[in-house]
Amino acid sequence: MAPAVVALVTVLILVFVLHDRTLARDRQLPRYGIGEFLRSFWVNPLRYPDFGWNWLGRFLFIMGAATLITYQVFYLIDHLHMNPLNVAQLVFISTLVNTIFLVLSSYLGGWLSDRAHRRKIFVIIAALIYTAGIAVVALVSSFNLFLVAIAICGIGQGTYFAVDLALAAAVLPEGGKEAAKDLGVLNIANALPQSIAPAIAPIFLAIGGGGNYTALFIAAAVFALFGALSIQPVKGVR
Repeated sequence: MAPAVVALVTVLILVFVLHDRTLARDRQLPRYGIGEFLRSFWVNPLRYPDFGWNWLGRFLFIMGAATLITYQVFYLIDHLHMNPLNVAQLVFISTLVNTIFLVLSSYLGGWLSDRAHRRKIFVIIAALIYTAGIAVVALVSSFNLFLVAIAICGIGQGTYFAVDLALAAAVLPEGGKEAAKDLGVLNIANALPQSIAPAIAPIFLAIGGGGNYTALFIAAAVFALFGALSIQPVKGVR
């Protein structure tokens, strides 16, 4: 309940302090109907291939991340045989470890990317690091090794989000003429995997009679790996 209360209070504060732009009453606005609404969720990947590849790469990367986040609790209980009464504390520890490495790597990765004037190689390496982290999760047999894997994931995740957003901004269609809409379409690649990953996870968990978390996280690692490979075709950014 505590995070929900914090969210409620901060959103209410935002409502009162946000000064939104007011349009003139006599301003003529373009027609906006259901067709325009639906088209706002689409960017043609054939016309803008760099944006399409970046979208796909992020989608696949988040598929891997969503699998780990969604099944972490069940993994600790069913695979590492942790006491269910202690799982909340263990998840807090793993989240803390992940956050520390995520914050540090996002700062360092972003700084190095700016210094090198390169984006693609950093995004690819970050996704590969995250792939390695999830692969370690699939193979460990103790909570301490699990934390090591989570730290590796944090390094990859922090660097990826810091640099991939800069890459995405550089490949927006038409030089960012409709940046808000296009970034909204990019955000679908963040949100959609969080629904798809839990839906398909039972396919991998059922391998070999059920409870196969090794197969599940190997699949998640493969998603992240293909996310890394999907960035390579981007041509508009170094």
